[in-house]
Amino acid sequence: MEELGHAKPRLDRRLCQAARPKARAQFAVISLAKQSRRTSSASILGIAAIFIAMKGRVAWYAAAQWPTNIDLGSIVAIVGSVDRYAFRFSVIAAIGCWLYIGTRRFPHAFDSMFRKQLDRFLLVSTAMIAALMASVVSDGILTAIALSGTGFSAGSLVPILSMAIEILCAGLLALHIRGTTRRVTQIAALWKAPSLPSPACGRG
Repeated sequence: MEELGHAKPRLDRRLCQAARPKARAQFAVISLAKQSRRTSSASILGIAAIFIAMKGRVAWYAAAQWPTNIDLGSIVAIVGSVDRYAFRFSVIAAIGCWLYIGTRRFPHAFDSMFRKQLDRFLLVSTAMIAALMASVVSDGILTAIALSGTGFSAGSLVPILSMAIEILCAGLLALHIRGTTRRVTQIAALWKAPSLPSPACGRG
């Protein structure tokens, strides 16, 4: 009977040691699912901010009757086409990511199904941010061409500031997606790691 009495606390400690890391891993999985949803929402908001900056710059050009550089018209047409199609793709991809990850059920474990969902989400998100970066670079080229024929003036601050907003939004969004990707790797390693003793469980 005395041996059974000593065995029970040892069993309780082993169960506690096994349960606590698993509980932390489950909490991390739910946190990751929430983070992926925040990333998809951030993509929508970031693209919306960039769109507003783009339209504001175009409206400023029209209101200020900004002169166009006729000599570079062909380059402007090509870069403008790249800009439009890249931005449209980023919008479609961002909406697709938001709808896809937002309609998935919250996982209880970092299983193969959840990992596939995250892989799909991150793949499309990476394509989205690549297209968005291409659009922002194209905007920068168009802005540089527009400003090249007039020189710097007070009126140049509006397109320059609008480009700064675009670069900032795209950069923050890229960091957001990168952070989610790193988080996926960390949670995958945590879920596969062996259970480690918890200091609280070792106390008699």
